[in-house]
Amino acid sequence: MQLIESPGEVFDLVQMDFTGPLPRSINGNRYVISLTDYLSKYVISKAVPDDSTKTAAEFLVDISLEFGPPHQLQTDRGIHFTAAIFEAVAKRLGCVHTVSTPYHSQSQGVIERFNATFKQQLAKYTNEHYDDWDDYLRTTVSSYNSSVHQVTQFTPFQIFHKRKPVSIFDPIRRKVTIPGVNDYWDYFLRFE
Repeated sequence: MQLIESPGEVFDLVQMDFTGPLPRSINGNRYVISLTDYLSKYVISKAVPDDSTKTAAEFLVDISLEFGPPHQLQTDRGIHFTAAIFEAVAKRLGCVHTVSTPYHSQSQGVIERFNATFKQQLAKYTNEHYDDWDDYLRTTVSSYNSSVHQVTQFTPFQIFHKRKPVSIFDPIRRKVTIPGVNDYWDYFLRFE
């Protein structure tokens, strides 16, 4: 069994996995691909039609473009993660790709715990046909990232973004003032 060294900052170590197959949604999706930051427990997920190597590689590239590539990427031994093209993409992005111990799901514990929580939470939102589950994916992930994690005692959002989450459902807490054009001009003139 591989021991996991505790990461020093977000995106030092991430875990990636597919969940599914789920019932085909109205939008044609059957899987969820997720990436979990090991330190913060922050989750990024996307509904996808398949669990192919191409889908996994594109998701890793999208994540890397938005947040920068993770230092170490841990996955299970699924063919979508062990195929040469996925390995090449991870290497090109500068990720050290490691695979978990076979038949030992605890080595992917952070993402596996999210997958279990995700399925329970998603079931609360969907219709009786379960064909609209992907419409609620963002809400479910946002709720997870904004809830205090029992291990860290912080929300994943707070550790990942280094600030507390502000929900669209929170009352407006800050007074917003919009300065006039002349105020901006006066501000910039001070630096001449």
